[in-house]
Amino acid sequence: MPESQVFGTSNSYVKYKINVIVNSQSIENNTSNITVNVFFYRTNQGYSTYGSGTCSCGINGESYSQSVSPSQKITSSGVILFSKTLDIGHDNDGSKSVWVSARISLNTPLSSSDQGFNASLPTIPRMAICTGADDFKDTENPKIYFNNSKNFKLQMKIEAGGNDQLIVRDNIRGNGSYTFKLSEDERNRLRQLCPNSNTLGVRFTVATYMPGQSSPNNWSFVDRTMTIVNAKPSFSGLSYKDTKTAVVSVTGNDQWIVRNKSSLQIHFSSATAKKYASISKYLIDFAGSMREVTSSGNHTIGIVNSSQSLTLKVSAIDSRGNATTLSKTVTIFDWIEPIVNVSAARINNFENEIKLKSNTEISSVNNINAITSLQYRAKKVDTTEWGSWVSFENKVNTIISLDNLFAWDLEIRAIDKFGSSGKSLVVPKGIPIMYFDTKKLSVGVNCFPSKNKSFEINGKTLYDLIYPVGTIYFSNNETNPGEMFSGTTWNSVSSGNGEFKWVRKK
Repeated sequence: MPESQVFGTSNSYVKYKINVIVNSQSIENNTSNITVNVFFYRTNQGYSTYGSGTCSCGINGESYSQSVSPSQKITSSGVILFSKTLDIGHDNDGSKSVWVSARISLNTPLSSSDQGFNASLPTIPRMAICTGADDFKDTENPKIYFNNSKNFKLQMKIEAGGNDQLIVRDNIRGNGSYTFKLSEDERNRLRQLCPNSNTLGVRFTVATYMPGQSSPNNWSFVDRTMTIVNAKPSFSGLSYKDTKTAVVSVTGNDQWIVRNKSSLQIHFSSATAKKYASISKYLIDFAGSMREVTSSGNHTIGIVNSSQSLTLKVSAIDSRGNATTLSKTVTIFDWIEPIVNVSAARINNFENEIKLKSNTEISSVNNINAITSLQYRAKKVDTTEWGSWVSFENKVNTIISLDNLFAWDLEIRAIDKFGSSGKSLVVPKGIPIMYFDTKKLSVGVNCFPSKNKSFEINGKTLYDLIYPVGTIYFSNNETNPGEMFSGTTWNSVSSGNGEFKWVRKK
């Protein structure tokens, strides 16, 4: 029972106190029925105070008064001069503090000022309070925690996406916790609200059916997060092939990719998104490069420049960012153009006959490759017209004939089952260090002698070396030097005083 302190009056021996008695409380109406008493008494024995007047009291903002008659004597035993019983409404949370005050005015005379105190009433149980909830996965049954000490009937909900009626459980009783046992349809309602994210903000709410009320109110809530799990796209059906018909006709297998020759095409089936997501894109990862596409089916990678097998990866990515990746090894065989190493040299360094040898190497391509053609052709260096292609064997000395009086361009062409390459070289004229011509009875040094009975160096005779064209020859003999030096021509330029002057013309 709340009771005030002792208050004084104009008579130092007369005091009073106020007490508040809680008679009952109504949970339905959220009210307390109380009685307020104002008790007066004297502090000394054997005396009394009485008279006519009024005792006034303020209760919860309202003013009340009661008349006092001379028969209501104030003694040391005390007397109640004011008493009032009434209903007091509580606050929404069930709590209430009531301001109560009193004063007296008698013609004794006796008076006091208005004096009072706050009387705290017992709290009336009100709504259930939501105290917490669990974050949960979309495959789980979430739990909510609440305080419902008076075992009121409750309504519980999971709200999301602005829908406050998304998942509702009604007429729930109990205290402590409640587990939402979600149906698949309810799970799907939640999933549909987050097609572009793996998380969804949800609100757990508790409302209380107060006694006598037909609908719940006084909502209490907490916010939590639902997480989508096990939602990677369903994805299968990755394959590849070589679409270059000419290459497949050689390998006999469109699963063999030949470096720089095959054209790689990949194929994958459409992925299926889960839990109301959608497929947003596919990522193709091959040979160190990434390509983003938006559709399934055939996609051309093209020429592959790799000497070894590589891993092909294709990822299907949904609107939530979830990905499923397929991997496949692409079988690649190394191939490069034939490597032509060739030599061509005249026999004895000057003869028409030339020793031609090729050391051509080719890529194995899983032991199916071979040289299909090895040929040469030639032309004189100072002409533009080539001779016909002539086949010859690899790694075998082949004798060909090219006129040793001319330098020759020589071109080699090697062809294997996948491609070709070539090489060019020049075969110089045939020039001997020293040549004895038995028919002309002549000798040539670094040349073939062109004259009979001559000794020639680099195509010139001794006469040419000693008497080159333009040489002036003086003689006391009028005989033309051409008669002495056979094969040469001299012109007389002057004579006189027994001296003759000649100039070589050729």
